[in-house]
Amino acid sequence: MRKYLAAFALVLAANSAMAVDTFDPSTNKLTLDSVVVNGTVYNNVVLTVNAYAINAVGTSAPYVPVTAPVTSTCTSANFTNARFNAIALGMSFSQVAAIMGCVNSPAFSQHQGTFTIYTWTWMNPSTLQTSMISVWFDSSGTIVTDAFSGQAPTPYFKSSSGF
Repeated sequence: MRKYLAAFALVLAANSAMAVDTFDPSTNKLTLDSVVVNGTVYNNVVLTVNAYAINAVGTSAPYVPVTAPVTSTCTSANFTNARFNAIALGMSFSQVAAIMGCVNSPAFSQHQGTFTIYTWTWMNPSTLQTSMISVWFDSSGTIVTDAFSGQAPTPYFKSSSGF
């Protein structure tokens, strides 16, 4: 079980953007900003990894901290694969807003009973192409959650188009 939890934590570490997740091979300590296990969010997690194998790496893009304030208007700069890939299960709305760097579009956001979908959009005025990122949150709209509550083979909590 520990081996699977450590592997799960490594995958989540690759997707977190709110803090630098680190692994110190000299102490075998894996430090994570947050981890979601069976729907429970654990923050400031430190794991001792006794044995590990890297099963997959999502991207090799360098970590770029989000330092800009959240603006009231989205631009093309807000719609990148790096921002999209940084959004992870268990994040708060404010964490996602900080990653996006702009305010979501209320006209495209919706409440579906067991979850709330917040959507960020930008339309290119020259081509009229729309860029969009939608993120599924729990019913209170506060924590990124799996739209299918673990019933699908892969968690579904975000979608994108136009970039």
